[in-house]
Amino acid sequence: MAALLKRFGELAHRALPIGIGLVFLFIGQALLARITGPEIYGFYGYLLTWVVTASLLAKAGYEWVLIKIVPGSIRGGHIGRIRFILERSFKAVSLRALTFTIILIAVGLTTDLGQGVTVGIALSCSFLVFFLSLNEIRRALALAYGSVWFADAPENIAKSVLMVAIAWAVVSENGSISVEVLFWANLSVTVATVVIASLVFFRLKMPDFLSVRPTHECMKGHNDLMRSMWLASFFNICLRSGDVLVVGALTDPTTTGLYIVASRIASLAATPATLLDQVVAPRVAEAAEYGEKNRLRDLSWEYAVLSFVGCVVLLGFLALFGVQFIRVLFGDAYQESLTILWVLLAGHVANAMTGPTGILLSMTGSHRVSIVVSGASVICYFFLLYLWAPTYFAMGAASAFSVAIGLKVLLQLLLVIRRLRFNPTVFQWPRFGKVS
Repeated sequence: MAALLKRFGELAHRALPIGIGLVFLFIGQALLARITGPEIYGFYGYLLTWVVTASLLAKAGYEWVLIKIVPGSIRGGHIGRIRFILERSFKAVSLRALTFTIILIAVGLTTDLGQGVTVGIALSCSFLVFFLSLNEIRRALALAYGSVWFADAPENIAKSVLMVAIAWAVVSENGSISVEVLFWANLSVTVATVVIASLVFFRLKMPDFLSVRPTHECMKGHNDLMRSMWLASFFNICLRSGDVLVVGALTDPTTTGLYIVASRIASLAATPATLLDQVVAPRVAEAAEYGEKNRLRDLSWEYAVLSFVGCVVLLGFLALFGVQFIRVLFGDAYQESLTILWVLLAGHVANAMTGPTGILLSMTGSHRVSIVVSGASVICYFFLLYLWAPTYFAMGAASAFSVAIGLKVLLQLLLVIRRLRFNPTVFQWPRFGKVS
């Protein structure tokens, strides 16, 4: 039991910087919603979801290549290999970001989806896609190096504080703030944090990086992983952002603002899993590369216990103090989001109970099967959105989300049990007796 508690402590310690970053991010979004009000925050959040979706698709796949390759390369001292992969990732992600930027501008200025979008908003959103994409590559490299503070602190802590400060200053001076000003502020802060964080990281963690020549290698296997993970990321982004985009397209900005707030609070239930994903993924990749199956089993169970306990604590807190929690952080204008919140929580609870099934499949050579699961879940999701969202609006979108997430994690769990021959969930109770 002492060894078990020690391992839990080590895992929690590694996740602490990411946890602090997510706390700042959540409080920053809450204060921003309170300062701007449901209508402005709803429109800003709706457009920002498009921007974040484009940036995530631009970097999708390459972050997993870095997470899979870099830990083993560090262990073997192959810095030239890391430089080659990083340079290749930078070029590819930059080209993708430019492509998605052009698409966003075209959609925003020529279709009803971009109703209310000015030229200034379109330009700021386009630049934001590019810099957010590069920031995701920087973040993946920092995580692969085990530098968790460098991964999340610049984006989640510094940026959250600065965005709230800017919004508060503008509203105090002018009485309100426009969506265009919010996006230009977001872009300015993002550029500053990306540049400063990158310079500091390379100076402290990779001082000899530029002096080492890149070591070229065959990318066929890595390209296969990248393409597979791009599709998996696309499906996951659809599941994570599809409801907000549908609600934003079908309803008014105020309703969208209420839904986004409910989604933000519900995502707290996934916070333990989000923390552990980023800490555990490089360790799972390393264990898989060296064939350490017992270590995979231990990491999976520890992950499941921590994520499930954190989720249960949040559910209890919201059941007792949910109304007061929304009133204090977001304001009374957002109280209607509470009903939507409980529907969204069902999907997050299912995800917390099943352990790191997606990571296990992706990092142990079953990434193609993971794609099939994600694809089937997305098809189910959009079918349910088609049935429920036009009639029940926010509640219909929330219900579709929870059902689709539940289906996805169930299928992934069954595949992990079948392919890896162990149970990664929190219900792996015999593990208590096996830890001395």
